[in-house]
Amino acid sequence: MPREPLGRVLNGRNDGTRGAPPASLMRDSQALETTTTDIGYSPGDLIAGKYRLESGIREGGMCRVRMGVHTMLDLPVAIKYLRPSFRCRMLARSLLREARATAALQHPAIVRILDWGLVSPDDGYIVMEQLEGEELRAYMNRQDPLPPEHAIRLLLPICGGIAVAHARRIVHRDLKPENVILARDDAGHIQPKVLDFGIANRAFEERLRQGSGAAAVGTLGYMPPEQAFGLGSVDHRTDIWAYCAMVYEALSGRTPVEGETLDELQRALVEAEIPSLAETIGIDDTLWAILERGLRKEPNERWQAMHELGQELARWLLSRGVYDDVSGRSLISEWLRQWASTPFAACRAVNDSSPPSDDTFVRSTPLPFPLVKPKAKGAARRRAGCARGRLELLRSLQADAKRTPSR
Repeated sequence: MPREPLGRVLNGRNDGTRGAPPASLMRDSQALETTTTDIGYSPGDLIAGKYRLESGIREGGMCRVRMGVHTMLDLPVAIKYLRPSFRCRMLARSLLREARATAALQHPAIVRILDWGLVSPDDGYIVMEQLEGEELRAYMNRQDPLPPEHAIRLLLPICGGIAVAHARRIVHRDLKPENVILARDDAGHIQPKVLDFGIANRAFEERLRQGSGAAAVGTLGYMPPEQAFGLGSVDHRTDIWAYCAMVYEALSGRTPVEGETLDELQRALVEAEIPSLAETIGIDDTLWAILERGLRKEPNERWQAMHELGQELARWLLSRGVYDDVSGRSLISEWLRQWASTPFAACRAVNDSSPPSDDTFVRSTPLPFPLVKPKAKGAARRRAGCARGRLELLRSLQADAKRTPSR
């Protein structure tokens, strides 16, 4: 029986129920894909009485994302929904988990979730902000390779967004250039955005049940050993490896460990050493030391927190005379203030107290390199001189008034 159009399902012309998915759903998904169309997800269709779909579609592994508009607010949105061959209750619940995980994260580098809904028990959708920009993958292919300072400035906001996710005990597990959009705001500034928390997990809600022989979940080239071998010890340090792998690829044009299949990747992870970028392309030794630590095969030897990695990268940029990231945010304000004891410090001060200024940080925190605010003392002298000049002028006028006889 053909499906009712999606708008009618959600507006009460259907009881919202559907039969169980065909027995061949997961056995022969490719054949089902060719015979099932996106009824209800075509341009012009209305979802929930307010989201009208438009042309423009982005293909994913299990999902598709189509552009749309909120008809009441005239707000551009993006609608993510399951491909026909993957519609079942388990994956519909997975979409809900993704929506909840992403909606809990408030950071400029993470895509905003606006709404979520069910068409039926085995068919759901997510409404997200619509982004204007291009995939990091397309940008890297066009600019390959990126200069070190530019690469770190471009990817450092992603480090901040994932640090906020880790602070809420959410692990992405599939960081890669295809899941990053280089969006532009109304002022034309680039703001990298992380997408697709579809296989993210909350560490306190669930553990991966990956015993021997379990399939690895992730993307070849960006999986550390514990993820590639399905060891069940996947935690936030998996994202640290994947992030450093993205930086490595941006700088060199290749991932740190390569393999066409999972078996080849596993063999390379065991047998091969990651080529040093300091030797192969001549990047700064300090920068390579930061990345090399994030790419170590033993999780306990890597950076133990994403915000620690971000702080080191920010210090490296400052040592090169760079003071902001690609979105224009101050590196000192975002990463290096003394009060920044958690990844949330860039959003609010502890106990709502006012954070110290950049000048306070420079004065009180020793750095491994000189960081001088030019003309700071001169400006202070000029302000003090102006104040003294105004006071002397006032006194002179008062004295003249006393000497001048009244008429």
